Parts: sequence; C-alpha cells; structure tokens
Amino acid sequence: GTTLDMNTARSYVRAVLRRDANGLFRLGLKEDSGGVYIAALPESEVEDERELLRVGDYIRALDGQAVVLWKLDEAKEYVRTTALPLTVEVFRYAQAPTHGASGPSGSVNPKDALDQIGKELQKKGAELQAEWQGLLPRLEP
Repeated sequence: GTTLDMNTARSYVRAVLRRDANGLFRLGLKEDSGGVYIAALPESEVEDERELLRVGDYIRALDGQAVVLWKLDEAKEYVRTTALPLTVEVFRYAQAPTHGASGPSGSVNPKDALDQIGKELQKKGAELQAEWQGLLPRLEP
C-alpha cells in the first residue's frame, strides 16, 4: 500500500480492503447524524490498504456506489455480501471528529452546512427583494 502522512488534511481517501482467512474485511461501521462511518478498523493479516483509512472516516462509497443515502444496515449488508476486494471511499474532516452518542463534535455535518447555506441564501434573497421593492416606487414615472 501507499503511505500517507496522517497529519495531512485530506477530503477524500480511497482504499482497497481484502477479506482475511475467516472471510472478513475487519471493518466496523456505525452511523450518526453525519452518516455511516468507520467505528473500528482492526489490523488484518492480509495485505491491503487499510492504513489509508482512519476510525472516524465517513463512508462515501463502496465499490463506487454512493452510500450517502444508505442506512447502516444496508452498508453492513453490502460489506457482508460483496465479492472481494472491497473498494472503500471515505470523506475525512480536516480534524478527525470524535464520535459520541450525539454524533461528532468539533466537525461540520455536510447536511447541516447545506441547510445553513440554504437559510443564509433565503435571508439574503428576502433582503434583496425588500430593497428592490423599496426602489420600485422611485423608478416609476
């Protein structure tokens, strides 16, 4: 596998995992408000690229299939039943989130960020509309 400077802030990482002698990928998944993420990544006796992944990485795709809208059970079932090897693509926050019962802290959930942007756009749109309506009477002959 390739070596990766673990201090580097990277957005997307891709790694190929292989099943061990017991037929396991040795990949533990959990889910929080941010989506499905890697909760456990024990060492494996097989040669694969698991060193590129980190606990806390959010699963972006499995074998090129977007996992964003999948539930945890769907992702686990896919990992259980897929042919080998498994290509895992993850989204990594610049600072590794710490997962708790309430989800990651100190990180931004992409959905929350989009919701926030949407609210700001609506607010700006309303301000511009009010400003425009204030100008209209002056523009009319």
